[in-house]
Amino acid sequence: MKNQFTARMWGIFEETGIFLALCRHGFVLVAADMIRSGELAKYPLAIVEHLLEVLDTSLRGGYDIGCKFGTTLSRSPLGELAEKLKYTSLVGLFHGHAHNRLCQTANLTTYRDGVGLEDLEGCERFFSRTNALAGVTRYTSTVHRRRLISQVFRRKDVDTYKQLSKFLVNNYVQALDILGGKTTLDASMQSKGLTDYGRKPPEESLHMEYLQKLQLMMQLTAQLGRAQDHFRNVTAETIHNQDDTCSIETAQRNTGKKLDRAINNVHLLQEHLAITTRWTPDCPEWIATSTLLKGRVYQRALDMLESLVIARLFELTTMNQLQTGYKLRKHIAGALKARLHAISTALDKYNTAAMAFTPPKPTLLWNQVVEYAFLSDFNLLRESRTDIRGKPWTTPWGRLLMDQYFKMERAREEIVQLNIEIRRLITFICDEDEYLEAKRVEWEAKDVRIAVQIDIYRRSKLRFNAQHLARLTKLSRMAGFTGTILPGIRLRAEMSIGVVGGEAAAETEAVMDMPEGGISPEDDDNAGNNAAEVEAPDYNAEFARQFELLQIVSDD
Repeated sequence: MKNQFTARMWGIFEETGIFLALCRHGFVLVAADMIRSGELAKYPLAIVEHLLEVLDTSLRGGYDIGCKFGTTLSRSPLGELAEKLKYTSLVGLFHGHAHNRLCQTANLTTYRDGVGLEDLEGCERFFSRTNALAGVTRYTSTVHRRRLISQVFRRKDVDTYKQLSKFLVNNYVQALDILGGKTTLDASMQSKGLTDYGRKPPEESLHMEYLQKLQLMMQLTAQLGRAQDHFRNVTAETIHNQDDTCSIETAQRNTGKKLDRAINNVHLLQEHLAITTRWTPDCPEWIATSTLLKGRVYQRALDMLESLVIARLFELTTMNQLQTGYKLRKHIAGALKARLHAISTALDKYNTAAMAFTPPKPTLLWNQVVEYAFLSDFNLLRESRTDIRGKPWTTPWGRLLMDQYFKMERAREEIVQLNIEIRRLITFICDEDEYLEAKRVEWEAKDVRIAVQIDIYRRSKLRFNAQHLARLTKLSRMAGFTGTILPGIRLRAEMSIGVVGGEAAAETEAVMDMPEGGISPEDDDNAGNNAAEVEAPDYNAEFARQFELLQIVSDD
C-alpha cells in the first residue's frame, strides 16, 4: 500500500481493520481492532496471549507469516509462556506455497504432526464473505461499528453451527478417501525405493555437534582464564575506576555461566554417544570429525552464496522484462543494492571456509560471482560428499509419493480428532436439550413468559440438531468409521449454553432471527427459503426419532 494513501487513511479513520482468530470449524474466537496502523505484530501477540490464557496448552495457530511470527513470539515477553504451553506457529496452506522449501517443510501443516487435514485458511474464507461489512461500518461511530461487527459475527456463528456436522462428515469422508489409497501408495513407494519413511540423524552429525561443543568449551575456558587474570591484575591505579571494575566482574561472571552451559552440553552428548574418554585435538576421532565439519561449513557457505546470486539473477530478469513499471524497477534496484552487501558477506564466509581445507579449495573473486548466470557455474553437486542426483526425492514422482505419504499421516490424525469432536457434538446436543427442557419446566411455575422464550429457543436449536444427528447417523454406517455416536459425559458440572467443545456458538438473539421453516436435508445451503409455503414440522418428534435411531445404530 502506498505511504501517501495510508497516511491519508489514518488521518480520516481511527480503526483501519480487524485482526481475527477462528477455530478450525469457523467459529469466531477473538477479534481485535487495528488502530491507526497496518497489520503489526502486536495484534497477533495480543490474540495469542488471550488464547493461551483461555484455551491453555497445545495450541497451533496458522498465520500468513507464521514462520516469522514464531520467531517474534519466542523473543517477546510471551515466549516463555508459549513454550511452556507448547504453542506452535504455522503457515496456512495457501500462503505457505509462496515461501521457500525449507520454510514449507518446517511450517506447513502437511509436514507437522497433530494438525490433521486443516489448511489454516479459515480467516481468508471468512473475510471473503464479510467484505461488504467494511462499507457499512466505514463512517459509523465506534459503538455502532462494534455493534454491527458483533451482530455479523453472531450470525456467522449461527451459519457455522448449522453446517458443523456437515463439516465433520465431509472431513471424515475426505480422510477415508485418502487412506483408501494406502495399498497403492505402499506398492508405488516400494517399487521406487522409497521404503524409509523416517529420517534419523546420522551418527556423524552428532559427532560433529560434539566436536563443536568441545571447541566452544575450550574457547570459553581460555576466555574465562583471561578474564580472571585481568580481574586479578587490577592495581591501585585502576581500583578507583568503579565502572571498569564492574565491567570486568560482569564479563567474568557471564563467561563462567556460558562455560557451565557448554560443559553440560558436552556431558549430555558424551552420554548419548557413549564416549568414555573425552576427545583431544590429537586423537583420530577429533581429526576425522574435524574434516567432516569443515566440509559441512563449506557446503553451507556455498549454499548461501548460491541462493543469493540466483535471487539476484531473478531480480535482474524481472527488472529487464517488458511492461515492468518505473516504480517497480526502482524498487528492484534498491533490493539489488542490499543484495550486493549480503553477497559480499556470504563470499567472505565462503572463502574462509574454502581456505580451511588442506590443501585449500578454490576461492572466488567478486567479479567471478557477479558474472555467474547458471546454476552449473557453482558446481555444487560436484563438491558434495555424496551425489544427491540419484536420490529418489530429487525426482518429481518421488516428491509426489512423499507428499501423498504425509497426507495419509495427516488423514489418520484427522480421523482420531473427528472421532472426538463427533462425540462432543452429540454430547452437547443431548445435554443442551435436557438442560433447556429442565429450565422450561422450572420456569413454568415462576413465569410463563420466560418459559415460552426458553421453549422457542429450544425449538430453534432442534431444527439444526435433528439434521446434525441425521448426518452423523448416516456417517456411522459408512465403512471405515471407527468412532462412536453414543453421547458421552461432560467433565464440567454446569451446563454452558452456546458452547460447543469449548468454542463459541450461537447466542439466543442470533438464533431467534433464523427462519421458521427449518433445514431441508436435500439442500442445506438454501435452508428455510420456502418456509412460508409449508407447515413447520414437529421438531420435538423429529429430534426424538433421530436420537432413537442413533441409539439403535450404536447398539448394532
